[in-house]
Amino acid sequence: MFKKLVAAMLALLFLLASAGCMGSKVEPTTAPAEAATKAPEAPQAQTPESAAPEAAPEAAATPEAKLPDLDASTPITLHYATWDDYDMAELLASKFTEKYPNITVVVDRPGGTDTYMSALLTMASDGQLPDVYQFLELATPINNGWFYDFSEYWNNDPDTDLYLESLKESVSIDGLRAMRVVGEYLPEVAYLDRGVFNKLNVPMPDYNWTYDDMVQLVKDMTRPDQNIFGYNYMGGAGPVTFGPITQNDALSEFGWDGENYHLAGAWADSVNLMAQLQQNGNQALQGTDAWAAASGDANMWPGNSGLVAMQLDAWWTYNNIYTKSEAIEKGIDMVPYVIPRGNGTATNRKPAFLDYSGISSGTDFPREAYELLKWMSFSKEGWLVRIEGFKTLTDEAGNKIYDLPNCFPLINDESLWAEYRKLYPADEPAFDAFFELCREPVPLGSQGILGFAQWLGEVYQQGDFNGYTGVEAAVFAGALNANDATSELEEKGRQYYLDMLNVFYSVYGKP
Repeated sequence: MFKKLVAAMLALLFLLASAGCMGSKVEPTTAPAEAATKAPEAPQAQTPESAAPEAAPEAAATPEAKLPDLDASTPITLHYATWDDYDMAELLASKFTEKYPNITVVVDRPGGTDTYMSALLTMASDGQLPDVYQFLELATPINNGWFYDFSEYWNNDPDTDLYLESLKESVSIDGLRAMRVVGEYLPEVAYLDRGVFNKLNVPMPDYNWTYDDMVQLVKDMTRPDQNIFGYNYMGGAGPVTFGPITQNDALSEFGWDGENYHLAGAWADSVNLMAQLQQNGNQALQGTDAWAAASGDANMWPGNSGLVAMQLDAWWTYNNIYTKSEAIEKGIDMVPYVIPRGNGTATNRKPAFLDYSGISSGTDFPREAYELLKWMSFSKEGWLVRIEGFKTLTDEAGNKIYDLPNCFPLINDESLWAEYRKLYPADEPAFDAFFELCREPVPLGSQGILGFAQWLGEVYQQGDFNGYTGVEAAVFAGALNANDATSELEEKGRQYYLDMLNVFYSVYGKP
């Protein structure tokens, strides 16, 4: 609540200064909307026919495509903003300047995740929005006209051919204009504890496993007589998140296809399944009597207990926890598996934590800013610098910053992936499989779907469902079958999307 209040207050300052600080790169048809993360009321609800974008931007350059030349003589200063990983950002910035000596890159540090977007609002109101910036959610950059349309560069850049295919559609927000790229890719992961499998004398599953394989494993690996639970999951990384993506070949959460949610089927089945697994004792539920009896400590985190066969979590958990002595001394041997693929689906799409970056609509140097955007995100040359940083960067005390990399390459280039693979233990085949099977990431809803955050918070999580707050709470309590909520959720989700699309068009115009 405090962050929203701060954002709203800063929005008023921004509105007064927006004409001067945003330059002439974006010509809104109306004044930018309020800068809080909640989308304002749409001017007028649209029908699906009138709101749907006509066509996606060109996903890759033609053979004849060529970018305009960079200015190689004029001294230029570009600002790049991020909320963490500053040592890597500084290394990348310095190497960029080595390649382009007339361009100095300043790494701005507006703050951590709690204050970052509010700090960007303040910078924008002062006319200091960085030329290239990462962002944490869609509403604020959209409402305030921060996005520069770099379609001219994207469509004529041969390097975009290599950008991961599943991410190309999300470069556009309205299906027409290129406005953002993924700055960092961190997969969702299914960690399987090889120590538990060995203890129970059960073979590990195939690396290219399916959703049904996972469900059966959770049930089979639940052994109350040995205090072993089938699985645990981090919020946002459970079956309700990835089931509708992998089962529907979807572009984002809840079976999103670019215009509509598809909750019947995979989502409803996943929520009902999660309720069943809770009721049957397959899930290690921190804080419950059952978990206290098994672990001896109701507050112990199950994912680092040695008592769960599978932990559904994020990539950073491997580096932060499973490579550390505390886990190793407990006999925990977590092996990273990709999120299981859908049953009989056409793609291998998987949910991922994707941090996006954009170019400021007020930049004075859009061509050079585009080159910096690439360098800090997906370019091969920039990634080779990043790989060297993973090997060599140390903190002030001389300790290595990275035991293992914290993010993944964003292009299909086998030589780059081969260099990346060398950063991991050579004797662990799970990494070979993971890196081969992880190349179809898709964004979670907050970055992938217009209006998602508002729909999720106001309807999905806070709506009344048979006397329970939130649809999942109602299903888990046995008060609701998920199938009975799908139509209402789909309809409201669609309307939130249309409302936010209207806001987008009010700021950036409708081509």
